[in-house]
Amino acid sequence: SRGLGDVYKRQFPDQSYIDLEETKALGTGDNWIGSLVFTTPYNASSVFDFYMSEMPKLKWKEIATVRADISHMTYVRENRAVQILILSDGSDKAKVTITAIPNPNASSY
Repeated sequence: SRGLGDVYKRQFPDQSYIDLEETKALGTGDNWIGSLVFTTPYNASSVFDFYMSEMPKLKWKEIATVRADISHMTYVRENRAVQILILSDGSDKAKVTITAIPNPNASSY
């Protein structure tokens, strides 16, 4: 089984940079919680498309997505939930926040 850590190890768009000042995470492996913040040299639409394509490959089930100036994506898998926020800065860059939380109700989705 792949853990949430795999989302971060494998699912960054190329040339992304983690913002260590804004990133707050506790725990390890499948049991960590918190928010990971990074910037990417791709526009928000491309980042949105990237996650729409990649999350199902890691067995994450889409719950809701909204493509907008701040795009929201919510996924669940097993007893975990992930929310991805993609903020367009109006150019070819985007700021992404991925928040991971426990989700004891995931089996009901």
